[in-house]
Amino acid sequence: MEKDNVVHVSAPRWIQPGLQRFAFVLFMAILVLLASTVWPTLYRYEKVSIGPSTFPIRVNRFTGFTEVFRGIRWEPQEGSGRHVRTDPVPTDQLAKLTGNAGLTSWGTFSGKVYNGSDWVVRELVVSVWAR
Repeated sequence: MEKDNVVHVSAPRWIQPGLQRFAFVLFMAILVLLASTVWPTLYRYEKVSIGPSTFPIRVNRFTGFTEVFRGIRWEPQEGSGRHVRTDPVPTDQLAKLTGNAGLTSWGTFSGKVYNGSDWVVRELVVSVWAR
C-alpha cells in the first residue's frame, strides 16, 4: 500500500498576525458604527397631548428625568427627580428685567417682560396695589 503524499500549505507566519489585527480592527469599526447609529440614545422620546396641543417629551433612560419641550427649550417636568435651584435674582441683575404691563379692556392683567440679565427667569411674581 502506497502512502499518500499530502502537502499542507499554510500562510507565512508574518501574514497571520496582520490578518488577525485587520479582522479585529474591522470588527471594532463595525461595532462602533452600529453603536452610533442603531444603539438607543440617552433619551427616549414620546409625546403627550393636552387638549388640542401636543408636546414632545424626552425621558433619560438611566435616571428617568423627564423634560417637556415648550416651544423654544426643554423644561423639567414636575416630580421627575431633579430639583431646580431657585434663588432670588440679585439686585444688580433685577434692574435688567424691564417691561410694561397693565389692565386690558377685558379686565385681565397682561404685559411683556424683557430679561436682559444673566439669569434664567422662569417665574415672575407681580404685586398690584389699587389706590
